[in-house]
Amino acid sequence: MYLLVKSPSYTKELIKGQSVSEKVSAEAEISLGVSAPKRYQVILHNDHYSTWEFVIMVLEAVFHKSRGEAENITSHVHHKGFGVCGVFAYEIAEMKVLQVQAMAKQNKYPLRCTMQEI
Repeated sequence: MYLLVKSPSYTKELIKGQSVSEKVSAEAEISLGVSAPKRYQVILHNDHYSTWEFVIMVLEAVFHKSRGEAENITSHVHHKGFGVCGVFAYEIAEMKVLQVQAMAKQNKYPLRCTMQEI
């Protein structure tokens, strides 16, 4: 992040008692070089081995879905072949995918989870 201020006397005038908000609104142009992070959807893929209850457990544990939401996503995965579990920043999406993969491996299920930029 960077801050551009157009006022050579910014510091001197600020010391003379003028508040930051007055100074910024009166004489300074602020440009923040911050953009929204890219978003990624986390997707579960259907397989013929992972049980309905296991997928619901994963959705509740990793994605904090209610029982109803988890059942809806599981149904979508079953009927359409995939289902979106949520949309997150890259690091969080990556962490969720790794958590699902770890749970699947620990429980000996081939449940596949991926992430895709949107």
